Amino acid sequence: MTVIADVLEALQDHDMSMSRFAVLHLLDVSEGMTITTVAARLKLSIGSASQLIDRLEIDRFVMRQDDDYDRRIRRIWLTDQGAHMISRMKKIRLRRMSSLLQNTPPHIIEQLCATMHLMIPYLSKDSL
Repeated sequence: MTVIADVLEALQDHDMSMSRFAVLHLLDVSEGMTITTVAARLKLSIGSASQLIDRLEIDRFVMRQDDDYDRRIRRIWLTDQGAHMISRMKKIRLRRMSSLLQNTPPHIIEQLCATMHLMIPYLSKDSL
């Protein structure tokens, strides 16, 4: 729960809702999505996804660009500021996880790493 509290505090510093951060996270995993794809992945209406992206664009976390092959399609990309926000959240999570594991004996950490390595084939990229 402390990881979530740390992330929420950092998001509040940027007036960022969890929904808006979910869009940033999604674009970090797979940039260049359309609004329709973002809406489908986050189980939102196209209108709701569009409003989130509009606000993120106003705040300069994302930008829209015409598709290289079809000018009717606009794709959404993280800006440097959006990538920085994602990086900041990853650092917060990593710092918190490190502090949680600091008293764990090395052999237990090795077992955890081995187990997680075995899980990789069963995890889809979209679930991460």
